[in-house]
Amino acid sequence: EGSAASIMTTEFVSVPSDWTVGRTLDHIRKVERTRETVYAIYIVDPQTHLLVRSTGLRRLITGEPGDPILSVAPDREPVTVTPLTDRETLAQTISKYDLHAVPVVDHGKILGIVTIDDIIDTMVEETTEDVHRFGGMEALDEPYMKMGFLAMIQKRAGWLCALFISEMLTANAMQSYEGELEKAIVLTLFIPLIMSSGGNSGSQATSLVIRALALREIGLGDWWRVALRELPTGLVLGAILGVVGVCRITLWQYLGFYNYGPHWE
Repeated sequence: EGSAASIMTTEFVSVPSDWTVGRTLDHIRKVERTRETVYAIYIVDPQTHLLVRSTGLRRLITGEPGDPILSVAPDREPVTVTPLTDRETLAQTISKYDLHAVPVVDHGKILGIVTIDDIIDTMVEETTEDVHRFGGMEALDEPYMKMGFLAMIQKRAGWLCALFISEMLTANAMQSYEGELEKAIVLTLFIPLIMSSGGNSGSQATSLVIRALALREIGLGDWWRVALRELPTGLVLGAILGVVGVCRITLWQYLGFYNYGPHWE
């Protein structure tokens, strides 16, 4: 499930390498109704049935009927995937090489093809999973309105509990400064601001990392690189927000919008 073998079709056009352009076109006219696509033609060795080249319908119709089929095929190895190639890699391969379809090959023999239509469906599913993870929950196995009540609770409760426990650490940190907060009640005005800014910064980092994971720019093993990158970034962003906050407080104090009391001095 989720591999090239699970979404490929065996309805494709393949011809022996000793055929001519005219014979190939005649063959396509006969079988086109039973094939998933005729825009990609795969050329195999007539003896070993190994995939040797691939060509497109546009190149085929520009050739002379008597020309060998290999004469209208690009002189390079065709782009292929294995039966176990995952869906994300399939999508990246088709996008990178601008293909209508990609052949699934095992030991040089073509087993089937995965078309761009199949990949679009796959990309929609993968994007949906990424959005669900970004929202702090497990990916749904069914459409939202068809998801059972208990199944929905199960998908959402785990991450909510984890986030709730992590928020408790914030409460513990605030308890450490309880004395200072009692002396300067005005400091409590900035607690929601600080928590909101922390959440916004976390959302930025989360969206960047999840997107990088989806595009295979990073892997789970790169967590330490992400941490080393985000740590100084967070410190600098925090300093910038601190400067903005000090400027705002100073401006409000001098313009008389709010009096921060004796703690201002």
